[in-house]
Amino acid sequence: MIPATDPGAAPPVEGGHDTTIVIPAKNEGRFISAVVQDAWAMRPRNSRMKFLVLDDASTDETQQTLMALAQEVPLTVITHRQSLGFGGSLTDGILQADTQWLLFVDADAQYEPEDLKRFLTMPRDSHTLVSGWRTHRADPFVRIFISIVFMTMNRVAFGLRMKDITSSLKLIPAEPAKEIVRKVRYMNGSFWSEFMVRWMKAGYGFVEVPIKHLPRRDSRSKVFASGQLGRLMVHQFVGLLRLLRETSVTKDEGVSLSNPQLPRMTR
Repeated sequence: MIPATDPGAAPPVEGGHDTTIVIPAKNEGRFISAVVQDAWAMRPRNSRMKFLVLDDASTDETQQTLMALAQEVPLTVITHRQSLGFGGSLTDGILQADTQWLLFVDADAQYEPEDLKRFLTMPRDSHTLVSGWRTHRADPFVRIFISIVFMTMNRVAFGLRMKDITSSLKLIPAEPAKEIVRKVRYMNGSFWSEFMVRWMKAGYGFVEVPIKHLPRRDSRSKVFASGQLGRLMVHQFVGLLRLLRETSVTKDEGVSLSNPQLPRMTR
C-alpha cells in the first residue's frame, strides 16, 4: 500500500465535505494520472478531499504512475496482487475508506472534470446516493443494447427505476455504503446493478444527475477483450436470477427512490 501524502493541500475549512474519491484501476497507467490531477484541480476550497486507488493486479505502469502521483496529491493505493475483479475491488475500497462521503470515478477518463466538480459541490443527504446519468453514451452499440436489456430486467424484477444503473460516477454516503456492500455477492462484473437493488431494498434514496460521457481515449473497452463480454452477460444474468430468488423486492413495493429533502439537481 502506498500511504497518503498531502503536500501543499489547503488546510481544512470548517463545514467542508470529507470526501474520498475512489478509483478502481487495472492497467490504466496511461490515463489515471490525468483523472487524478483533473479531479484534484476541481476540488472545492471548503472540502477535505483525498484519493483511494484500487489497483487490481495491474501489469502495466499503473503502480509506478501512482507512486509518482502520491508525491503530488493525497493518495492511498490498495494493491491487489491477485485480481479481485471490479466488484471485489470496489468492495475492498468501500470497506477500507475512512471518510464520510465516497465519490466513485472510472480510471479511463470518460467523465468531464466539470461534472466531477458538480458532484463535489452539490447538496448532500446522508441517506441519498447521487448517480451520474450518461444521457448520450459513448459506447459501442452492442454494449449499450446489453445495458438497456439488463436495466429493463432490473426494472421488471425489482422495480428499480433508474435511467443508468451501471454509471460509475456515484456520490455515496460511506456509512450506508459499507452496510450494503457487505451483502453484495452475486454480480462482480456488474457490481453496481446488485448494489443499487440492495440499496433500494434497504430503503435508501437516490437521485440521477445528467452527465456527459466521453469515449475511451484508446477506443478499446476491457469488457470486449478476450471474449469477456459473453462471460459477463452470462454471469450477470445468473447473478440477477440468484438475487431475485434471495430477495422479496417487487416493482409494486412502495420503496421511495428519491429523498424529498434533497433539492432537484439538473445540468
